[in-house]
Amino acid sequence: MFAFRQPLSSRFPPDREGYVFAGLDVRVCLDKGPGPSTVSWEPWSLTYPDDTTIDPVNSWSDDWFTVPLFPGAGFEKTLRPGRCMRGWVLFEVPKGKRPSLAEYAPTDLDGERITDGPSWKL
Repeated sequence: MFAFRQPLSSRFPPDREGYVFAGLDVRVCLDKGPGPSTVSWEPWSLTYPDDTTIDPVNSWSDDWFTVPLFPGAGFEKTLRPGRCMRGWVLFEVPKGKRPSLAEYAPTDLDGERITDGPSWKL
């Protein structure tokens, strides 16, 4: 993770009153593996000091934001071994409250969530 920005400028406000957009500037690399893997916003989350967790937004339009969105056009994209992708993951967060932690918890080959993935203090 490279940066956290709140608020993140948008041409349109979030759907919920009292909320703003926030974003994580992230980079995911697939060093090696049996083949391509799908990357998306799903593994990312924000956690607040009161242990509230917020998942990424599930509806948006690419033209609302001036930053490049992760993982590019659409909600998920195929990443091949030896390649990386970088962009912004979007969240709707309570205005005036700042998360304390960003977490990445992808699923393994069996579809189980990896609970000891990396995290970053914000």
